[in-house]
Amino acid sequence: MKNEKILTIIKGQEFKLSLKDKIEINDIFYDQYLEAAAMLENIVANEERDKQPDWKKAETENNIIAFCGERGEGKSSAMFTFINAVVNEKEQKESTIFAQCENVKNTVFSEPIVIDPSAFDNVHNVLDIIIASLYRKFSDKYDVSPERFANYRREELLNEFQKVYKDISLLNDPVKMLEEEYDYEGSIEKISKMGESLRLRRDLSNLVKLYLDYMMTEDSRNQYTSKKLLIAIDDLDMCNANAYKMAEQIRKYLIIPDIVIVMALKVEQLQLCVQEENFKNYSNVLKNQGKIAGAVIDVEDMAERYIAKLIPKSRRIYLPNVRYIENAKIVYQKNEEEIIYADKITNSLNASLLDLIYMKTGMRFLLNDEKMNWLQPDNLRDTVNLISLLGDMKVPENDSEYLDNIEKFTEYFEKEWIPQNCELVNYKEVQNLIRVPYLQLNSEVWYFLNENYKKSDKKYVLPPASFQMERTNCFFWILNWFTTYKNSMFDKKDNKFAYMFEILYTLRLNNLQRSRCYEELGEFIGGYIWGPSFDDIIPNAAGDNPMVRSRFFFSTMSVYNLFSEKVGNAFNITNELLDPNKDYISKLSENDKEKEYKIFNWVMLGLFSNICKEITDNIENPPMVRYIYNSNIIFSNYRLNNPLQICLENYIIGICSLESLYKKLNIEILGISKEDFQKVIRRIENDNSNKIHAFRTIFSNIDLIMRFHEYCWKNRQSKESGNKDERGKTRAVVDRFFRNIERFYREYIDKNFEEKLNNLILRDSDGEEAVINISELYADLLQRSIEESVSFEEKQKQDKVKEMMDSLDFDVQPDEPLQSVSTYLKNKSAENVLKNVKNIIHNMKRYQVRHKDEKVEDQLVIVNT
Repeated sequence: MKNEKILTIIKGQEFKLSLKDKIEINDIFYDQYLEAAAMLENIVANEERDKQPDWKKAETENNIIAFCGERGEGKSSAMFTFINAVVNEKEQKESTIFAQCENVKNTVFSEPIVIDPSAFDNVHNVLDIIIASLYRKFSDKYDVSPERFANYRREELLNEFQKVYKDISLLNDPVKMLEEEYDYEGSIEKISKMGESLRLRRDLSNLVKLYLDYMMTEDSRNQYTSKKLLIAIDDLDMCNANAYKMAEQIRKYLIIPDIVIVMALKVEQLQLCVQEENFKNYSNVLKNQGKIAGAVIDVEDMAERYIAKLIPKSRRIYLPNVRYIENAKIVYQKNEEEIIYADKITNSLNASLLDLIYMKTGMRFLLNDEKMNWLQPDNLRDTVNLISLLGDMKVPENDSEYLDNIEKFTEYFEKEWIPQNCELVNYKEVQNLIRVPYLQLNSEVWYFLNENYKKSDKKYVLPPASFQMERTNCFFWILNWFTTYKNSMFDKKDNKFAYMFEILYTLRLNNLQRSRCYEELGEFIGGYIWGPSFDDIIPNAAGDNPMVRSRFFFSTMSVYNLFSEKVGNAFNITNELLDPNKDYISKLSENDKEKEYKIFNWVMLGLFSNICKEITDNIENPPMVRYIYNSNIIFSNYRLNNPLQICLENYIIGICSLESLYKKLNIEILGISKEDFQKVIRRIENDNSNKIHAFRTIFSNIDLIMRFHEYCWKNRQSKESGNKDERGKTRAVVDRFFRNIERFYREYIDKNFEEKLNNLILRDSDGEEAVINISELYADLLQRSIEESVSFEEKQKQDKVKEMMDSLDFDVQPDEPLQSVSTYLKNKSAENVLKNVKNIIHNMKRYQVRHKDEKVEDQLVIVNT
């Protein structure tokens, strides 16, 4: 297993170059430093011998080490940290990155010459800056202690400076170079001056040798077998106007012995600069429109091969994308001792960042199947900025402080993340959605996701929905779109596009939760999160008579009466039942002593139920379920909305927003004031605060909502064997569901969570407490529903039999004609059989009426005859 990496950020130094004095084995770029050290060893080991003839020196071993990557990935910091380790003799000997580099250890490196491309212009170039830096360092050292250097060595070095300076001057002034090299009167004395500019490479090599010898101490000259001049070039590709010119000078004059060049750049950007220069040089060719396509390809290929020659691929060190760094943690500190934040749980830089977000904002974002999250920036600079933002936030201790941090994070998302990551639509349109009303938010996000889905070719087309929602702009459809993008679209741009809205909804939902706007939270969610897909996580009953456990219809009166029985038994009172033979209820009396217990009944009914209707378009198609949002359970005329649909999804969503039940039930019409209702639900919230908080946390974070469904689906099976009846098996299934929620909460949110989520505590105004087991209650609801359904079916059968018998009781007149009766039934449908039976009875009654005066004996004689 690889060593754990640590991304250490020092407060106050977040936005400047990170130059480390020592390379630790847990540095996030440690592997890249090992690569650089191996490259440096190769360069030093292949040093050319002075005895080689000049023609063999025409192609010198490439001496460039390049730290490559995108903007903000830490190229410059990595480059300077590595250079610091090279020139620092103590660090070089102690650092593990040089453990196998014997030639490097036997080489002394000069103080590096750092070249800033921003200093380049049309007058000065890379050679000017290098020679000026060498001369300045030489002059400064000589001025400090001139007595340490022999005059002849000084003069020798100055003469070499003069030669190189003259070579560069001639190179920069072509007219002057021609005057020096050519004598138009025919004198051959200047032949020796011809090609003087070509001597620059040789003179520069000699200058570097003398400079290194002059600048090294006597001990260094004796101790080391090799000397090297280090040149650091940062962001060579950033100076677009002169990038090609600088690259050419490096290629022609600086790839020489005794020089090591370490640079940081984006290779692709430098290649574009070379490509642009090639386009200028071949502009006449490109004017030929008939050959432009081929010419463009040739120019691009030339640029690629040029860069490959200048910076061989074997000398390029690509820094890792911060999103994919594994086995790493974050440490944010004020100084070397005071730690602001240190991750002690995760083993991934991505997970560490998401854990920091959760700690400071309470919002839980999760890694996807690729162990990454689109919320994390794709470069080190922006990652450090985000960590700094989070690190400076106060560790919240209450909802108000959480809300402050969420606001800061929302501003970051709006001002920084969206502009950098929104590619498929105008980012300003998305920014405008951050504070719009939730129904408008749903409508516009639905539009964006739908339009992008239609445009994308990289997808699996899903079948149309087999259900209806009363609202088209409800939260359910948005979550359904998120699931669609995850399961059917395989372009990463599309996935990031959808995740942008998932972040937005997480921000909005957490804002409501931390603001304690629970009624608005309930309205935002709207009663349905998964809808029909919730059926996947509650297994149906097996056997000869399978039944759907996840959701079922039940008469409103029966639901209320069952809750009334349960509450009455729990508190040892006689709780009034509704008359099942009536379809309306009455207003409560003002002095009703059992009012709070009846409020308990209605709260329980509201928690478990929603309104659904079966819509039949035509006889051929099966009925389609429509999920209703805006219908009350109690109508204004005291009649009940009947039947109700019972589902555990209703319960776990409804418990998050008990206040919204007042409007959903419409129990104000019964004489129950909002104040009385709030007294009851506040006791429920206080006694079940941890359970309710758990559900609110899950349903305020889109990642948790989606992962929750997957988790429960994978772990949905329960043990239904043994001597359990159907009620016992249902209880086991519901128990398993709640145990899954508890395990999910411990795994993703709070490992110390110990609550039993299927135990609901109710407490009356006298302080008496009762625990309602939701698993038992749900099993009773399903069992009663089945019994009621069976009773209803039996009654329907009896009614049909009575209706049929009534249809056979009719009078017949003597003069009515005989009815046709089939001797053999080809059509054996119930309708045809009943028709023939009626005709037989008709004919029998007709005969009886017409022969009512004849004796039976006479009729028998006629029959025998």
